[in-house]
Amino acid sequence: MDLEEELMDLASNELAYLPPSASRSSARQTLSTATALPSIGQLTQQVAEQLLAQAAQNLVLQQQNQQQNQIFTPLSSTDDELLTPEQLQFLAEEDARLERRNAVVRELTAARKAVIVDRLDDLVLQFEQLQQTVSERVDGRDAAEEEEERHRRAVTQQMMTKLEFVVEQSALELRVVDEKVEWTRLLTGLPIEERDYLSRAADEQFMEQMKYLKGDRENEREGAIQQHLHGILVLTAPQRNGQTVAKTSMHHSLRHLLQAFMNIFRGCYADLLQYGGQGCGPRAGVSVDRVTCALPLAAADVTQFAAILAQVVMFKYPFLQSGDSQRKTVQKSVLAALFDALQPALHGLYVASFQREDAILEDVAELCRTNTLEYFEVKPLFRLDGSWSSTQHQGTLPDGNERRLLTLRHYSAAIYHTNNLSSERSPIAKLERLARVCEEIDRAVKSYYELLPVACQPSPEQMNMTTEELCTLLSFILVSAQSSCLHAFTQLALLGSFTPPSIANGREGFALAACMTAVQHLMQLR
Repeated sequence: MDLEEELMDLASNELAYLPPSASRSSARQTLSTATALPSIGQLTQQVAEQLLAQAAQNLVLQQQNQQQNQIFTPLSSTDDELLTPEQLQFLAEEDARLERRNAVVRELTAARKAVIVDRLDDLVLQFEQLQQTVSERVDGRDAAEEEEERHRRAVTQQMMTKLEFVVEQSALELRVVDEKVEWTRLLTGLPIEERDYLSRAADEQFMEQMKYLKGDRENEREGAIQQHLHGILVLTAPQRNGQTVAKTSMHHSLRHLLQAFMNIFRGCYADLLQYGGQGCGPRAGVSVDRVTCALPLAAADVTQFAAILAQVVMFKYPFLQSGDSQRKTVQKSVLAALFDALQPALHGLYVASFQREDAILEDVAELCRTNTLEYFEVKPLFRLDGSWSSTQHQGTLPDGNERRLLTLRHYSAAIYHTNNLSSERSPIAKLERLARVCEEIDRAVKSYYELLPVACQPSPEQMNMTTEELCTLLSFILVSAQSSCLHAFTQLALLGSFTPPSIANGREGFALAACMTAVQHLMQLR
């Protein structure tokens, strides 16, 4: 019987989750209660000190227990004496542990709700004042401007201001010190060593696997880390050949930690939505503005807890701290697991807030989808339809629709990645795909002109796009990728709220800024 079959056999046996004796179960200690989270910058040091102190204490206890002879008490074969007193005590301890965890969850939920109510009033006031300022600035620009044009300009400015408000406030909320909500209290009761046999076996298999992924197999480490963290964090039962093969999911302590935060998050924010995230509810006091102002608070909660969970993961597996690429993989996997567990509440908040903006942009895209590239103000050099060559050499041009189809064919890879942007759930994966869109645009331009005769090729300086030229072309690609226009503002708000600082100034951050500018350019076209 191989390891996988053995694990599946144990998963179907409830007694496999029980310890053999009380002496072994008493050796597993839990983490102590942490102090308040001072700031996101000091989070790593605080969590590390707490975990290391508990690990040292646990090591001393393990050394003491190793000197003692542990006696294994077999299970009784009769139905009346199925469980030993030690195992009954273990179940009682687990029930008490669960009750303590639930009590902490209830306390943190109540504390965070109170903070959210106080902060929402201030944020709503700031948002309303900002909208009023934008309206006055637009109205005072040109009194002779037509009423329809003035209204369109005002709507565009309000939409972009709302998006920028959510992104900027999400970054500012991370700096707010909230002494009433101690997220590290969730570490209370977290065991140093896994108590569940399946969880211990999975950890041992992962550590053994990572020992051999060196040298030529170094590139396989990222996939192994993602696969293991997905298995222990994602809240789904194990399956084999499309069927569930165990009574329950793996009882890993990190999954319990994630589930505790999930319960707090839904308890704090689900009331802003109706039917678990299917739009803004008709409850008294709930408006679209309040949902919008709740987005920075929700983003700050998720980001702070993601930092805590990533630090705990690297403490449980110290070999993941050796390289910067491995730490980034852990952070990426943790954030992906959070976005998977917090649905539909998290995504529903953003959809409910930007449903009006998404609908307007979708209508605009539908109206201009068949327009030529002149409408989008794309330079002839980057249309890839023969416009630039004919201008330089007095050639003939096909009609507008045929030229548009030629452009679509050359930029098909960029349109493909834009279309699949909504298929990614993790914001980091979305940002990587968005950066890939910009890279595909650059590749398409260079590949197109490399096939032309040398005399007809533009200079390398001419083929280097400016930011403005890229944004005009991105607006055309966004319109051509129909699925990306369904929730464009929602996607941009999500990406802006959860862009890690480590990549904000890189190619992903540049691609996000260019995409936001492209949406604004699209809304301003006549």
